Amino acid sequence: SLPRGGLGAIGFGAVRSTSLPASTSRRLSWRPIAAERRLILDTTASTSADRARHSSSVVSAIMRPRSVAIIGVSAKAGSAGRVVLELLHNNKFAGPIHIVGRSTADIEGHKVLSSIDDLPENLDLAVLTLPAAAVREAVEGCVRRKVKAAVIFASGFAEVGSDGNSEQDRIGAIA
Repeated sequence: SLPRGGLGAIGFGAVRSTSLPASTSRRLSWRPIAAERRLILDTTASTSADRARHSSSVVSAIMRPRSVAIIGVSAKAGSAGRVVLELLHNNKFAGPIHIVGRSTADIEGHKVLSSIDDLPENLDLAVLTLPAAAVREAVEGCVRRKVKAAVIFASGFAEVGSDGNSEQDRIGAIA
């Protein structure tokens, strides 16, 4: 069993791509159809100042990450992982970007790692663009690699009913 608290924050968001006119074919838009966010804060901290520092660190890992892993990147242009990678490049993200996927080729100049366990430890943020069935294992991998926060883009959790909500709760408990 993994220790709780490996991830300081976890966010779930189901997305559906929207069609755009041909003139904007290089720009994709994603419309949230369901979203939930959870901050998993350290309640064992001895003082309120310690809890405040932890909270600030978690929010910084999400809002101003110094390093990012995108897990579930596809070689297919327009896929969710590729859109995240493109947005990081377009916004001139200066930190290291690591990608994990099934492709054997480099993607946009980044070596594709075949496993989360190949990531360096202590990354600030992991963005998971995986099918719901693969998310729990990926979150467990993020905990092993001591990733500080994760954002999950997948359908099949709370928005589909009690079974999805239960799985989302299980994943939150791992984090």
